[in-house]
Amino acid sequence: MKKCMAGLLLVMWSALLCVQPPSVLAQTEATAEEAKLAADEKEGCVRNLKIIYEAIQNYRADHKDIPNWLSDLVPQYINDANFLTCPACKRTGEIESGALADPKIPCSYLYEFCPLQLGKIDAPSHPAKTRREWKQRQMGLVGSIVPIVRCRHHAVVLNLAFDGRIYESPPSWEVLLTNLLDVAELQSARIFAADSNANAGEKSAPPAPTYPPLAASNATPAPPPLAAPKATPPNPQPGDASAPQPAISDTGSQLTTLKSQLPSTSSSFAGNMDTLDDKRKLAVGDRITFRVIEEQEDPKALTVTDSGELDIPDLGLVTAVGKTCKELAFQIKSNLLQTTYYRATVIIGIDLLNKTMSGRRVYLAGEIRRPGPQEIPAGQAWTVSKAILSAGGFTEYANKKEVRLVRSASGSAPGKTITLSIADIWEKGRTELDLPVEPEDLIYVPGRAVNF
Repeated sequence: MKKCMAGLLLVMWSALLCVQPPSVLAQTEATAEEAKLAADEKEGCVRNLKIIYEAIQNYRADHKDIPNWLSDLVPQYINDANFLTCPACKRTGEIESGALADPKIPCSYLYEFCPLQLGKIDAPSHPAKTRREWKQRQMGLVGSIVPIVRCRHHAVVLNLAFDGRIYESPPSWEVLLTNLLDVAELQSARIFAADSNANAGEKSAPPAPTYPPLAASNATPAPPPLAAPKATPPNPQPGDASAPQPAISDTGSQLTTLKSQLPSTSSSFAGNMDTLDDKRKLAVGDRITFRVIEEQEDPKALTVTDSGELDIPDLGLVTAVGKTCKELAFQIKSNLLQTTYYRATVIIGIDLLNKTMSGRRVYLAGEIRRPGPQEIPAGQAWTVSKAILSAGGFTEYANKKEVRLVRSASGSAPGKTITLSIADIWEKGRTELDLPVEPEDLIYVPGRAVNF
């Protein structure tokens, strides 16, 4: 009897394991429906952005300027204000709020070129400067990729660039440019601070550009890989078959990643070597993008070799370790001008920091509990004291006041020996004495005299 009961329980238990609970099935179906809804809403948003762009171009043709707000397009250029509401917001009821909200009609899109003053927080040196002036200055640095309209109501932000392209980005679109320039250069406070510096005799910020000319056909000038949107009727109706209707399978080709396009589209930035990264030093294993603008070719991906060099086209091996992108670019430019180039604008950006840290080591010797090579952790400011702590600290006979740091032959000061007191750093809080280490540096801890 017990065996029968046990067998019956086993069969019932196996059956339960084979049957998915209804709640799990319902949850899976709900997730699929949510994903389809999100895709449909994004596709509808793309259609709205194309209609808005076409309306802005028609407004420019008539007024020789862009509108102050999107509501200025209604009703002459967009006869139905529903096109100013993202499909996701029609479902949720959300709209843009706060200072950037359209003053005339409810609108879910953020219009970046409005005449709103920046104020003392965003532009402390010039609070009367407007958001439009700021965006014009950004265009002077990176070209027409600057968004004119943005939708922040999806999992990613949809950006309508000034030149008509539509691309996805994080909330801050500027981070897509980190391989090409210090994004802090695009901040309003930094841009307008340059005006004050100019008054003091320093170099001025680039002037605000004029807007790109309208295409003769008044069609959206969206370069490949984005398909140029079809011309929109003067007064499109929601759901009108004549309005642009990209298929779901085509949406992916219209939403493009900015990084792959910037080198060929941002011509105003491309010739400015002064904006290259001058802070982060290259190390073994770092991958960079290299381009000479005058060659009119796509950027080349290069990797810093174990010997600390880059194989530069037309030059050969060039030492890169310990130099910033800006330093290296100007050095390469000088070398190219001495060989085959009459003019050379060299653009270098860090594409991928070495994550394996192969070859990025320091060496510890002397009165250290665990002497030997030590990997430098990725993304950390590694100092002498941190390296010693990571190696288990000092032995009891260590002279903590005369620790020697010997710079590597390929570092910032080849062969230089620096003596520092770790005792002062740890016991007196003199953290300013704690020097950063570089790949292949040697840290030597001598022994102290022992008194019997």
